[in-house]
Amino acid sequence: MDPYRNKSSIQIIPENAEFEPLRSLGEESLGDESEGGGDEYNQPQQPEQEEVSRKRKSAVVDSEESNQEKPYQKQQRKKKSRCWAHLDIVIENNQEFAICKFYKKKMIKGSTGCTTTFNRHVESYMFNLVMKTATPFWQKISRQMVKKDCISTFEIERNKLRETLKSARKINITTDMWTSSHQKLGYMVVTGHWIDSDWKLNMRVLNFCNVPPPHSGLVISEAVFKCLNDWGIIDKIGTLTVDNAAANDVALRYLKQTFSVRKKLPIDGRMFHARCCAHILNLCVQDGLVPTKEIVDKIRDGVKYVAASESRRIKFAEISMSLGLKCKKLILDVSTRWNSTFSMLSCAIEFKNAFLIYSTSDLGFKEYVPMTEDWERVEHVCSFLEVFADVTKVILGTDYSTSNLFLSEIRRVKQVIDQKAVHPNVHIQTMARTMELKFEKYWGETNLIMSIGVVMDPRFKMKLPTFCFPTLYPIATDSERSLIYLTNALNELYLEYCKEAKDASKERNESSVSSSDASFFSAPREIPQGINDFESFIRQTGGIIEPTKSELEEYLSEKILPQSSKFDVLAWWKGNSTKFPVLSKMAYDVLSIPISTVASESTFSAGSRVIEPHRSCLKPETVEVLLCGADWVRELYELKKAKKEEDKDMVIHLD
Repeated sequence: MDPYRNKSSIQIIPENAEFEPLRSLGEESLGDESEGGGDEYNQPQQPEQEEVSRKRKSAVVDSEESNQEKPYQKQQRKKKSRCWAHLDIVIENNQEFAICKFYKKKMIKGSTGCTTTFNRHVESYMFNLVMKTATPFWQKISRQMVKKDCISTFEIERNKLRETLKSARKINITTDMWTSSHQKLGYMVVTGHWIDSDWKLNMRVLNFCNVPPPHSGLVISEAVFKCLNDWGIIDKIGTLTVDNAAANDVALRYLKQTFSVRKKLPIDGRMFHARCCAHILNLCVQDGLVPTKEIVDKIRDGVKYVAASESRRIKFAEISMSLGLKCKKLILDVSTRWNSTFSMLSCAIEFKNAFLIYSTSDLGFKEYVPMTEDWERVEHVCSFLEVFADVTKVILGTDYSTSNLFLSEIRRVKQVIDQKAVHPNVHIQTMARTMELKFEKYWGETNLIMSIGVVMDPRFKMKLPTFCFPTLYPIATDSERSLIYLTNALNELYLEYCKEAKDASKERNESSVSSSDASFFSAPREIPQGINDFESFIRQTGGIIEPTKSELEEYLSEKILPQSSKFDVLAWWKGNSTKFPVLSKMAYDVLSIPISTVASESTFSAGSRVIEPHRSCLKPETVEVLLCGADWVRELYELKKAKKEEDKDMVIHLD
């Protein structure tokens, strides 16, 4: 017998064979061969060896017969995942299901053999088992429970807010449109601003709703009216602040007509439409930056080039250190935000020598280095925009009244534009004149609102408009005409508040005596003519019947207060509301008017974080619950919104 054939037959081991006898058999065969005793293979086999050989041959035959019967059947893969220890497999209607041994939950078993869902289910069960062991009061929180809690919180806080709005005198509105980049849906945010009975400025997101296209003026006006009507505050609306989109202008015209039919608007609606001052500044600067776009793009690309590689940053930092530069960072701007571009340019100016030296060691960077005259233009642009940056910081506030602060700042803007319009540099002249056209285009109704807001500040009164108008209106007749227009509008508005106060307390004003003096009166009789003459004398000499000065006149005749960074205009009016009962109500409503839509735009920032790529299938109703509910809860616990991450400047540290 051929020994090699015996060796090969020994290595064919079926699954159900006894391994130990086979191993011993193989060792004996190999041992005999090494000793040269090949004749011993012909010796009769032992009974145990015969049994093993018989089983082996039987298994081989069964396997061959099975393969002949089902030659094309796919062999089942061995289950290796740990989840199968906790699942049972059942077949119903030719469909395999996995049933959890603990929860008895039935899950479809796919044909691909993927066990991710099963593993998560088992892990969830094990996690809850551990938590229940550690905390007896542990309760599993499911996705449905989270949604239910969010909706419940939204409903509770909405009812609270509805009751709060009932006690508000006037509610001013900011609204804006936004299109989600992930859902491709248009949303409208409506934000309310008012002062409460404790003279605290309040701001709440009232609605964040989907507005189907087309986003025309009529559609926007109907959506805004529906939101306000649902809150029951139609008769409390004072001013609507929007940006300068053409559709918003049309929408405000429709709304103004609708509100005029329902009630009389203050001073015939001249304060109903307010333009976003931040948007006006943005339009002015963006138009002004057009001539320098090529230089700005070159600097931006250069900063990106340095930031793209660690070795480039190290080399650039070494050059900066050798030049003794104090600035230790580069800034990459957000191209849609001009103030971010201003920060990038201001920082890049300090590295202009580093740009030039670095280009000699890295030839790929040479195309991003501006020329000397280009750097000079950038320096002029930055000195020009510095005023705009300061003004923007003032009007972006939402935690304090801004309608009384912006008139003096807009004067600074107009002043610097006029100065740069006659600058010896031709590029700066062109930039200033372009910005001036945009500035004049939108300077209108918002001017009146800001001017009245300034008068309601005891630090300014009529003195500040008198100081600012000659700059805003260089022609003397225009300045005088604007002051007269402001004075007439102020008096007209005050008289409306006086009429409102008189109607509200008509019964109390009918008698000038207290109820305790009523017993001194009897049936009416004819008053002698001599008494009538005396009453006329009292009226002419300023007696007790009518005051000689109105509250507005008395307020304006007093000296202005000294300037202080800690001054709180709302706190001052709260303390003087008894002295000026009617005028304080007027200040109550005017000082809550927002002059920018920053509050609404910050809600869009939060919306972009909620409607992210992994949550782009959220329903618009769910989005409104999350955003409005989050805003109300933040106000409840006095939390502040985080700044939008994607709007932050990218800082490249060089130290």
